[in-house]
This record gives sequence, structure tokens and C-alpha cells, in this order.
Amino acid sequence: MVAATAALTFQAGAVGARGGAAAPEATAGQGRVLLLYNCEHGRYKPRTVIVTCADANFRVRAIRWSSWTANGARGRGTALVNDCNPDCAGGTFRRYPVRLRAFRPRMTGGCVPGSLFTRLGWRFPQNRPEGPRTGTARLVCPPSGP
Repeated sequence: MVAATAALTFQAGAVGARGGAAAPEATAGQGRVLLLYNCEHGRYKPRTVIVTCADANFRVRAIRWSSWTANGARGRGTALVNDCNPDCAGGTFRRYPVRLRAFRPRMTGGCVPGSLFTRLGWRFPQNRPEGPRTGTARLVCPPSGP
């Protein structure tokens, strides 16, 4: 259970990696804001999102977005979280209802042309895996090049 708990307790752990200066803020006139859904590519209103890219032990599927604007998005879905019992390789994925909030749009200039929500917050409204009820992940493009 240790690895799954660790994945759910981070507050600013990066999904992907990016160095350098902060990306400029996105503006409404720049088109649709996308969300990294598979750790490498952006999509408008994705139905699935991998939250922990290193091991995919936390992902959300069957997402229904109730709002999506240039500043943020809100939705609900089913979280699949590995209980890592007896270890993560032999663990079982458990299902939990989850609420999502994508926010902090930025111009990335990387894997996603245009605007990208760079934060994804979640909250388990009912049953939840071991660990905190809420969390936030940083969503950034992976490094490019050789």
C-alpha cells in the first residue's frame, strides 16, 4: 500500500518533467485549453486521464466534464487506484468516485501546441483510498529531444 499512498499524498509532484522558466499564462483568445491525458498528449475534454505517469497506479476513466472554460474545468469520473497489496506489481486496482478540477492554464510551447491546464486537482467525495481525501498534480510536458 505504500506506493499507492505515496502517489496520492503528493501535492506538487510533476506529471512529466520540465525545466526552465515558467510558461506564460494562457488567454481566452488562444483557442481551446487542453489537458494532458496520457502523460504526453493533450486533449479537449478527455474521457480518461493518467494522474501518476511514473507507474499509472492512479488514473481516472469515464470522465464527464460539467464545465470547461479557458480558466478551468470540472468533471466527475471513476478513479482506479492500485492498492499495492502485497506490492504494486501484485496489487489490485480499486474503484472510487472522484471529482476533478483542471486549472492554471499556460502556453506550453512543448508537447501540446497552445494552452494546457497545468494542474489537476481531485477529491474523493465518498469512499477513498488510504491517504488524503484531496490532492493536486502538476501536469507538464515531458522533455523532448534525444
